[in-house]
Amino acid sequence: MKYTLIISLLISLNWSCNQNSSQPSTKEAAAENVSFAHGAYEGNDIQVSETRSTSYATNNTLQPVENKIIKTAHVVVEVKSEKDYHQELKQLMQQNQVRYVQHNRTESDYNIRHFFTLKCNNKKFNSFINAILKQAVYIQTHQIDVQDVTEQFVDLKARLKNKKRTEEQYVAMLQKANSIQDMLLIEKELSRIRENIESLQGQINYIHLKASESTIELEFYENKQMLAKAPGRSFWHKAMDKFTLGWNGFESFILFSINIWPFAIVLAGFWWGVKRWKKNKDIKSTHS
Repeated sequence: MKYTLIISLLISLNWSCNQNSSQPSTKEAAAENVSFAHGAYEGNDIQVSETRSTSYATNNTLQPVENKIIKTAHVVVEVKSEKDYHQELKQLMQQNQVRYVQHNRTESDYNIRHFFTLKCNNKKFNSFINAILKQAVYIQTHQIDVQDVTEQFVDLKARLKNKKRTEEQYVAMLQKANSIQDMLLIEKELSRIRENIESLQGQINYIHLKASESTIELEFYENKQMLAKAPGRSFWHKAMDKFTLGWNGFESFILFSINIWPFAIVLAGFWWGVKRWKKNKDIKSTHS
């Protein structure tokens, strides 16, 4: 009974600590936005957020941690030839180990557009962005969003370490349990702790994956030249076109007339009623 009471007290204390630790303990991740919109590219290489190391206090000791940076780029460029640029883009993707997630192509009377969603290793991000910009005729949009999630990553790692340490303590308690009731209490708490561990590990893996690969939304287009006018047509071709156009108009008029016959009947009845009323009025005025 005494051992069960101690276990219950430890579980209550652990639950209280978990409730407190579940509250966000970090500030919102810093975000930096760098944009170059509606401007011509000058040809200078652009360097954004080089990977660096930062020290964080953990258990009263400073431990260097590699920064976790999530980068997202949005680029819209005009190119001279969409086919040539597409081929050059494929070569650049192979050289920089870039993979595409999505690709769409649209064509109109005015231009041909390609839409790409790409995934690029952070170490190759700057060189790849500079390469695709240098091949462009005009840069319509060049925007890079940088989000620092290092503090959030470190906080999750610390919480995961504490959870695993707590798990080890409960495993040791389970081995020393003397009754079925004690074992059930400990196993229930162990199950909850392991669910928290899996959740924290999933968040850590997600941040690590997002920070290891940058997302690039690339759109490039080629403007079409105005099409030459069609050669002149003969008189008979033009006359046939006009005859067909006239017949289509007459046919449309007949169909329109059939479509509005109820309104025509109402209008004719109204006109007949007005005319009859005027006639009766004139007769009465004559007799008077």
